[in-house]
Amino acid sequence: MLPKTRIQEISPLTFCRKIKSAYSGMSLQTVETQESERGTFKEYCSILSQELDIPFKTVQIKWGPGIEFPNMPQRTRSMLKFVLIARLLEMKQIQAA
Repeated sequence: MLPKTRIQEISPLTFCRKIKSAYSGMSLQTVETQESERGTFKEYCSILSQELDIPFKTVQIKWGPGIEFPNMPQRTRSMLKFVLIARLLEMKQIQAA
């Protein structure tokens, strides 16, 4: 059982936006405006698949429809905040080196 934290849970959409922003160097606002372009769902499926180590097809078929991933299991949804923090810290350490 994971300890209770004061870190707020984040949505899959927020997770994908922040990961994309961190890796690409784009602002969150730019990432949000690009969501209307074709291919965003596939891109966000790929981000979730890679960052959570879950098969792409599972994310694409079982968690959709749409970029809000309404059918994502609650257990996985609860892990998003921890994965995001870990990735951002890793990136910060790499940039500092």
